[in-house]
Order: sequence, then structure tokens, then C-alpha cells
Amino acid sequence: MALDTRRLFLRLLRTLHIDFICDAGSLDGRDALRFRDSVRDADIVALEPNPANFKRMQSETTLAAAGIELVQVAAADFDGEAPFHLVPAPPGADQRGRRGMSSLLERSDARFAGPSIMTQVRRLDGLLGARVRDRRLALWIDTEGMAFETLSGAAGVAESLELVHVEVEVEPCIGTSQHLYADVAALLRSWGFVELATNFSPGSIQFDAVFARADARRRVQWRIGFWVAALGLHHLCRRATSALRRRGRRG
Repeated sequence: MALDTRRLFLRLLRTLHIDFICDAGSLDGRDALRFRDSVRDADIVALEPNPANFKRMQSETTLAAAGIELVQVAAADFDGEAPFHLVPAPPGADQRGRRGMSSLLERSDARFAGPSIMTQVRRLDGLLGARVRDRRLALWIDTEGMAFETLSGAAGVAESLELVHVEVEVEPCIGTSQHLYADVAALLRSWGFVELATNFSPGSIQFDAVFARADARRRVQWRIGFWVAALGLHHLCRRATSALRRRGRRG
């Protein structure tokens, strides 16, 4: 079912009593602040490897006031250093979008070519480790083609993981060797997760998906089902309203 996956994730943070959230590929911390509004007492860690983005986050007083822990690191399936490929972000309407496109993958589209720097890379299970033992962990993953590797690096804390929001691709639109949606979904299914919804629209090669642990879904099945249905209906109503407006303009 297609719906606003961000809103679903925020609702389920409370429904599933999440008390530790890792925002991998945070960009500017906006989503981390939304998480704080949803779950006041959770520990929230925001990871961002782009030096320019991280510097902006460090200077953002609202993140500090909200108790968001900032870590300048890229999440993947190994610990060490690796080239991080920066996408130039010239001033303009799409500057924020461009600032979020840098990746451990070298982009195959020459329009986004830029310099590379070395960055620290960490597995999430090593980075979070004992901090999430006996906790309810949620992951928000927006790592520009590295979703599979980010999740693979969380294998050691998979037992604590309850909820995942992840950006995925169905075609290798970022790097030629990247893992795709099917790989991510298969890995999460092997850990006992089920897909709840996506924001997929026809023709999309990149979209977001929300997964929850199957046994968690059974515990609060009616509440999860309610939010999926309600947000799905809201999405359909918005699409219908937009279609009517377009027809009105053409008329």
C-alpha cells in the first residue's frame, strides 16, 4: 500500500514503544527532530558523513537542545575508512536535495560527479553495541544506495531491531554495483520482518519502505493496521484531490 511512510514511521515509534533510534544518513537532522517530537525519552543518534552537512548540524542549536547525538560516520558492513563521493550542491532550489546525494558509491551519472574524500565507516552493531541491548531499536536509513550494506552491518543488533524505514532502489540508479530493493527486503524477511507499506508510485525507481518485526505486528496488530489503513486512505484522498485540481485547471 502506498502512503506517507514518514508519518507511518512516526506513529509507529510510539505504538511500538521505541526507545532508541538511529538516523543513518541524517543530512541535516530534520527527521531526528521529528523523532524527538514523537518519542520524548528515546535515545536518538544521527549519523552524517558529509563534512559540510555535519558542520551545519553541529551549529544547529535545536539538535543540541533536543539531545540528538551527532556522529560523523558512514554506516556500512565494515569498520574502517573508505572514499566518500561528494555531489556538488550549488546554490539553487535543489540545493538541499543535492546535499543529500553524496555516497560511498561513486555515482554512475556524470552530472553528479564531484570530489572524493576519505571518511570513517562503521558497522551499526559495533557503533551501537551494548547501548541497544534490551532496548527497542528503530532504524531510519537514507544512505544513497547503501541500504543493504547498512542493514548488513546491523546484524549483531538485529534482535533489538523492531522498526525500519529505508530508502531503496529497484534499478542501479546510484552506483552500477549497488544492491537493490529485493536484496534489502529479503534480508529483512530473513530477520523476521514484514513490509507494512511504501510510498511507491508507478514508474518510481527509488522509494521508501517501512518494515516491522512480524511478532511485534502481532502484538499490536490492530493498532498497526489502523495507522496503515488511515494513512493509506489519506494518501488516496490527496491523490484524488490533486487529480480534480488538474482537471479543473485544464477545463
